[in-house]
Amino acid sequence: MTRLTSVTIRRFKRIEQVSIPLDDVTLLIGANNSGKSSILQAIHFAVSIAQTARLVGEGVAWRQDTYELSFNPSQLLYSPVADVLSLATGGTLLEPRQSQIEIEIAAEDGLRTTVGLRRGRNRNIAVSIAGRAIGEQLMNLASPFTIYAPGLAGVPKEERFMSPGVVRRIVARGDANLTLRNVLRMLHANEVAWRGFLSNMQSLFPGISIDLEFNSDTDEVIGVYFGYGGGQRFPIDAAGTSILQASQLLAYISLFAPRVLILDEPDSHLHPDNQRLLCDLVSKLAAERGFQAILSTHSRHVLDSLKGRGRVIWLSKGAIVDQPDLTTTAVLLDIGALDSVDYFADGELRCVVATEDTDKDALKAILWSNGFVEQDTEVASYTGCSKVDAAVVLGQFLMDKAQHVKLVVHRDRDYMALDRSNAFEHRLTQAGITPLLTDSNDIESYFLNAEHLHFLNPTMPAVRIQELIELATNELREKSIAAVVNLRTEEAFRRRQSGGAPPNHGEIAVSAAADYEADTAKMRRGKLILGRLKSLIQEEIAENPRIFFPSNHLRSERLSEIAATIWPAA
Repeated sequence: MTRLTSVTIRRFKRIEQVSIPLDDVTLLIGANNSGKSSILQAIHFAVSIAQTARLVGEGVAWRQDTYELSFNPSQLLYSPVADVLSLATGGTLLEPRQSQIEIEIAAEDGLRTTVGLRRGRNRNIAVSIAGRAIGEQLMNLASPFTIYAPGLAGVPKEERFMSPGVVRRIVARGDANLTLRNVLRMLHANEVAWRGFLSNMQSLFPGISIDLEFNSDTDEVIGVYFGYGGGQRFPIDAAGTSILQASQLLAYISLFAPRVLILDEPDSHLHPDNQRLLCDLVSKLAAERGFQAILSTHSRHVLDSLKGRGRVIWLSKGAIVDQPDLTTTAVLLDIGALDSVDYFADGELRCVVATEDTDKDALKAILWSNGFVEQDTEVASYTGCSKVDAAVVLGQFLMDKAQHVKLVVHRDRDYMALDRSNAFEHRLTQAGITPLLTDSNDIESYFLNAEHLHFLNPTMPAVRIQELIELATNELREKSIAAVVNLRTEEAFRRRQSGGAPPNHGEIAVSAAADYEADTAKMRRGKLILGRLKSLIQEEIAENPRIFFPSNHLRSERLSEIAATIWPAA
């Protein structure tokens, strides 16, 4: 079987032109809208065009290594969008051949086929396939050249019997969830293939059993059941998405033996351990059965599993990033930062404020109150960005790719010991990153501010708001002290893991209470107090109070100085 060496895509969706070198396993990574899915769709679309041409092209023959015809776009077995004419770059498919969509597939031994698509007459599309040796293989519906498996979120509660021809056409469309039971039924007819499928499933889900019940003489609906260790069986539609996703992929590989397996984010819904196992299995099966796999992912676990065993391609805006640093890329994937990299590098931003908070309203109110320019600032949530190593990687990447962007990393102080907070700030500063540790224990503490709340809610006097702040503080005294104890205990365990002494729980409890009484305003838990304060104010003014909005009463000399270094003329 001839091995493919590359695919080149021209004028498809937002891709003007990109050439993707192919290995036995090729992994596409990149931010959202980077072109990963478009490339996968284009490859399968080219096969769909060829398959449809064979189905509707009765009487059409190859001429001088070229096959040409036109047909209605509604006849296509698969299209990424309903309006096929909108797939061209710019959104409009045109008649001139030089503007057509082209997907060029190259293989070893110099073989090459180009599938072209342009606007035809009478609302038809004009199709050309140049290169018969591979083109004939693309046309084969009985033995599909590609299997396209997008993420599978669920299956219908029941599935009626379909003929093998109908199943193949639905599979060609990529509608995996509509035919899973029929695919399993077809696979079940081959005892050797079925045993291999079960063995592969059990490598991912130890002890799992899958049974199929269908009598072609009496049944309309196909029954598929799963269970563990001979225990209770459940219908397949009750299975979790991880089992459905894996069973789809492995059944398609076993039944259809495709030349190219296309997996769009196969890590969706899979536990990291199973992501790695699935990658191991796909790599093993590709080597054993001679197919090539092309995958896209947002998962660093998939990247870690496949780098070194296949080709990794990082895409940005439909183009390949030259020589990506895969270690950096893995961390960016892990903290969720990769999706914003292109945005950062566009030259529109001056500052990125990274935070672990998913609700960013409080942080934004603080920033806008202290001179951060809203239109020049991106406040972005990244998992793990407050971990120093992850923050440093993100900062180094921005300094390399977007030197005009200043990175500020926010994290709540959370009763950190002084030596730890100093170390956190020093490490970031040394890496050219600006640390933003809250003055008190959390961001909400800034809003326990009577003058600020009075400014936003002028019907309530500042004196009364201050009374309610003190009331809420007193009501939640024990919970605030408990929060101090819990966070300091976590810190003590971290120190122990680094070779420190075991936590002294009694000492932690005593010191937490003493520190709280010594400086209640600093030590109270802002999240708790603010939640209670909001309810107290609401009871008095009979409406939800305004809280997370900018005001001069939130001014902080330290934050204003940070803003002045980024916008010196502001």
